[in-house]
Amino acid sequence: MALMTKLKHVDLLADGSLRYRRRIPLVAQEAVGKKVFQQRLQSKEGADLIKEYAEIESLYEQMVAQRLVRARKEALWGNTPRETFKAAKVSSESVWEGVRGLDRDDPEDRHLVAASLKDEGVKKLILNPNKTEPKPTLKDALKLYRKERVKDDAAMETRITRVWSEVEEAIGDLPLDELKRENARKVRDHMISVEKYGGGNRSAATVKRMLNVVKAVVSFGLVEFDLGDKTNPFIGLKVDDQGDREDTKRLPLPDDLTERLRASLRGDLAHIMTILDETGARVGEIVGLEGADLFLDHETPYIHIRPNTTRRLKTDSSNRMVPLTDAAQKSFKAALKEAETGGPIWPQYSRPRGSDSASAALMKNLRKLTKDRKFTIHSLRHRFKDRCRDVGMPKNIQDQLLGHSSVDVGERVYGSPEAKLRLAAQWIEKLT
Repeated sequence: MALMTKLKHVDLLADGSLRYRRRIPLVAQEAVGKKVFQQRLQSKEGADLIKEYAEIESLYEQMVAQRLVRARKEALWGNTPRETFKAAKVSSESVWEGVRGLDRDDPEDRHLVAASLKDEGVKKLILNPNKTEPKPTLKDALKLYRKERVKDDAAMETRITRVWSEVEEAIGDLPLDELKRENARKVRDHMISVEKYGGGNRSAATVKRMLNVVKAVVSFGLVEFDLGDKTNPFIGLKVDDQGDREDTKRLPLPDDLTERLRASLRGDLAHIMTILDETGARVGEIVGLEGADLFLDHETPYIHIRPNTTRRLKTDSSNRMVPLTDAAQKSFKAALKEAETGGPIWPQYSRPRGSDSASAALMKNLRKLTKDRKFTIHSLRHRFKDRCRDVGMPKNIQDQLLGHSSVDVGERVYGSPEAKLRLAAQWIEKLT
């Protein structure tokens, strides 16, 4: 039981079995419906215990993350004051249509009608029919943007939900025509201060991407609500990126640290880490793979990184075929034993922000080995780039493998995917 004492959130029960018990964050307790998550472990020692512990830990983090997203969506997409007013207006008109013998212009008759109503919003409009419609707010702009631009894109909806929850934390829900530069700066500063998923400080690039979402929504709202003469205060808002260029610049993961990380991982995380190291792909590109994207029986075994039912891609150039080393093939074969045929290879990460969860789990292990913020899981991608350079791989092949856009029109337009795959495989063999 010595190993058990080293596993966080695990205690020994009276009957000798082990239990994973962990308090649910206060902000997620209401959404989850309980204060504590607990589950008995079937294993008691060795590799089986480590594997089961990792699976339960992942289950806990996935459950909390999903419930938080759901709670944020429910809070964010509720009715705005303007929508509530409009609904009450329609209801009040219906009420008067059903009233006979009373005059809506007579204050006493209005009080008689209002006294029979339960809906406070409708009651207020009956008593004060000249009440003006509330101004359109940031949330009104967001909801219209969602309807017109986001539509059924679940991934984008999750992204703007996360961004907008921070907007509301910073400045609340302000009328569009009252937005000032000061409000925009507060949103920016709040986003910079929030710790990123998995720990550490956000990069300026991440904050800029989040602010671009806010800027797009505000611009859309100003036009759609006929406030075009109002300047969008998020336009031209600066984000200092000096720290990104020096203090937070990612470095390739060194060989010794890579091997120590590999040795510390078990199960799916170990397979994912090996595949990241052997392909140079992004975390989301790998954990979002489905069985139909994997071609182990092909003459040149490869994965096809492409949009699927699990996730989209970052750029058009990210759509690519990547040949697999023997180590990567071995990891995929091990992972496929647990996956449904043709479905997601890692179903626990086949969800909105699933890649964030996988990245956070990997980062948790990496941070036990190094506190240097220049080393992250993305450093495996930088490491792969260095390995490609070290064997003299042509830049166009590097771009092809990493999903970078090539400036060479001939490389982008001409030649079959199969021929490019075979050539890339020849260079991949030099890396092993």
